[in-house]
Amino acid sequence: MHLKLRSKLLLSFIFATVSLIVALFFLMHWSFNKGAESFIEQQDQRQLTQLSEKLAVFYQSHKNWDKFKKSPELWQQWLLAHASQMPPFADGGFNNMPPPANMAGIPDQMPPKPDNKPPPARNEFNHTAEFPPRAKPFYLLTEHKQPVAGPVSEKGKRMAIISLTNPNQIIGYLGIPPQPNSLMMHFKKSSLRSEQMQLIVYLLIGAFVLSVLVAVPLSALLTKRIGKIHQFVSHLTQGDYQRELILKGKDEISLLAEHLNALAGTLDKAEVQRKQLTADISHELRTPVAIMQANIEAMQDNIVPLNAESVDRLHAQILRLAKLIDDLYQLSLADIGELKYQLTQLELNQLVDDVVKEYQPVFNKHGLALDFVDKSKTQLYVNADYFRLKQALANILDNSLKYTDAPGQAVVRLSCDANLARISVYDSAPGVDANLHARLSERLFRAEKSRNRNQGGAGLGLNLVASIIEYHQGKLNFSHSELGGLNLEICLPLNNQNGKDD
Repeated sequence: MHLKLRSKLLLSFIFATVSLIVALFFLMHWSFNKGAESFIEQQDQRQLTQLSEKLAVFYQSHKNWDKFKKSPELWQQWLLAHASQMPPFADGGFNNMPPPANMAGIPDQMPPKPDNKPPPARNEFNHTAEFPPRAKPFYLLTEHKQPVAGPVSEKGKRMAIISLTNPNQIIGYLGIPPQPNSLMMHFKKSSLRSEQMQLIVYLLIGAFVLSVLVAVPLSALLTKRIGKIHQFVSHLTQGDYQRELILKGKDEISLLAEHLNALAGTLDKAEVQRKQLTADISHELRTPVAIMQANIEAMQDNIVPLNAESVDRLHAQILRLAKLIDDLYQLSLADIGELKYQLTQLELNQLVDDVVKEYQPVFNKHGLALDFVDKSKTQLYVNADYFRLKQALANILDNSLKYTDAPGQAVVRLSCDANLARISVYDSAPGVDANLHARLSERLFRAEKSRNRNQGGAGLGLNLVASIIEYHQGKLNFSHSELGGLNLEICLPLNNQNGKDD
């Protein structure tokens, strides 16, 4: 049998509540019994104190314990007169309980007097012969702990009797043996304990009912919110990323809903990019293939002569196709973390100068000027891969070469500040709308509305540059160029701090 989450939560709440109630019941039962035992012990201690004071008065009057020693009955009568049970419990306490067993040999209940006899005379302790013998079995010892009256026991409680005339003189000892468990049994049978236990049971039942009343709507609320999350995730698994999960509150479940919404947005964006990537790649691959196919068919039909010029056009398309395939391969390696890097300490000034000198003839051929301005005034060293960093800078120059109108100009400037080396490549018109700067490093993105596409491009070069720079713990920034075009700036952490920008 498979229980739903709501049933499991409800049963868990009820089980926890019942366990707590049972534990509280036994704890309160134990605490109540311990309190009763402590109360009985306090009663014994109080009686010992009171009787010790009264025995001190007796000793003051008689100068000794001879009367108690000679007449055990007199001791019992004295106890009955001064130590009869007081009502500590409900309904008069012990007056409603059966008397404890008499440990002095006196019958538990005096026989009733015949009606024709006169009422019994009171003794010197103001106690009638009819008084029910309910005194506890106290015993009396001399100052030398010799028995005087009562059943002596080494266990139990014992208290010294102090002389009234001399606080430093002990005139005897009053003690009481350990009390039988019957006293506690009498308490357990009393109406006080029954009423208390009944009250505890009512409170626990009320707590159980209240817990159930709280657990039912609470479990329903939790499962309802989790049910919404389950339904939302189900839509995500089916590819529906347009939905939004709304859960009120500021707890962990609400926070989970926010993360799931963010996940849905990321998945939706990734799905759009995937579809766009597929369309763009198919378009980029189809264009050069279509051009080559058209040229070859024209040559086959003798429409276009097969000469060096025609072969050059075919070769240009093959190079374009090879560059696209290589870029895709490089990006796939970067995505899976397999793009190889060999980091060493490089002199950045020399690397930038080498790349600029390699591209100056190409720029001049297209009617563009390419200049290098080194404003660092010192050698800048970075921890980088020579080939990958050169590849990144070459891709930027390729981008500038493709999208700068002739006659035009491009400048590579090297500078530094604090712990950063800055390589800026900025060119002349046309520029790129500022709203599109953040998207320039996206895969297969081209700002064709603002920059010409004379030689074509797949929009993969700058994405690869961003991946390389990110690996070197640097940043790639885009802004407007002071020459009217686009400014691409590479920021790399330095291994030295010698350079200062002008």
